[in-house]
Amino acid sequence: MVKAIDFKKIQPQKTIYIIGIVSLAIILDVWLVLFREIRTLKDQNKETFAIRENLKRYKNQIDREAELAELNEDWRIGFSKLENKIPRERQVPQVLEFISSVAKEEGINIRSIEPDTSKTSVSTVWGKAYPVTISLNFEATYHTLAKFLSKIERERFIIDVKKMRIAVKPAMPTNSIELELYTVLLLSNDEK
Repeated sequence: MVKAIDFKKIQPQKTIYIIGIVSLAIILDVWLVLFREIRTLKDQNKETFAIRENLKRYKNQIDREAELAELNEDWRIGFSKLENKIPRERQVPQVLEFISSVAKEEGINIRSIEPDTSKTSVSTVWGKAYPVTISLNFEATYHTLAKFLSKIERERFIIDVKKMRIAVKPAMPTNSIELELYTVLLLSNDEK
């Protein structure tokens, strides 16, 4: 039979020893039992951290792919609009007609209009293309010229001003203008 310890009869120094031994036994027991559990938790924490980091990386990758898909769609739409503004080789008469009609709207009488398509072709995203210079000779005021150029450069086709010479006539309300416009023509599939 186990006897109960009467702590009142034990001397204070022995009490401290007993408390120390019991505490040491508890600590040793906790250490032996929980040490494996703590090590397991530590390993699981590393695995959990790695999984969490992988999830963050995958989420970032998915977000980037969604952004790239959205940008790709925007670029595709932008390229489509750009492609529609680049005239085809068979559209040379339409480009010249467009320039003539804008000039007529602004009250400009064109004396001459000559396309120069003698340049060599270059490769583009849309296929073969070649630059075209269109020489114009007409009379107009500065105000009329500005409106004409504004419409030419912002409307249906991509057309830029390459060179401009203005001969001022002191006694006349209009000036003599020589203008070189620049565009790029794409070769159509049936023209390649």
